[in-house]
Amino acid sequence: MAESVPGGIPDDAAAYSIGRVGALTGLSARQIRYYEQEGLLAAQRSAGRQRLYTHDQVALLQLVKRLRDEGYSLGAVRDMIRARPGAGAGVSGAAGAAGSGAVVAGGAAVAGVAGVAAVAGAPGGAGAGAGAA
Repeated sequence: MAESVPGGIPDDAAAYSIGRVGALTGLSARQIRYYEQEGLLAAQRSAGRQRLYTHDQVALLQLVKRLRDEGYSLGAVRDMIRARPGAGAGVSGAAGAAGSGAVVAGGAAVAGVAGVAAVAGAPGGAGAGAGAA
């Protein structure tokens, strides 16, 4: 059974609209659609074709934002996510790719950024890859 997030929504339930995801992550709808286009995640669609995201995808987007804010290029972020243990379903699936310990409620930062950077071989995580656009 899927673990629940605050509000009783299962981790794997596609329950977040793109607007809600933007509010939780600080990303614009355009940025979220761009990351989807680039293969970092694949939104499910409602019957009305509205994009819907899971808790795990929200956590993944928080991680992407934090890494980008630290100066990592999108290619480096993609490599880190693909190299992360538990990402075996592929980056596009995104379910579970953000890993455990990620906090979404209230837009809190995702834990484990240094761990993701370490998997990719970046020393310490912070600042490594800065300037690589």
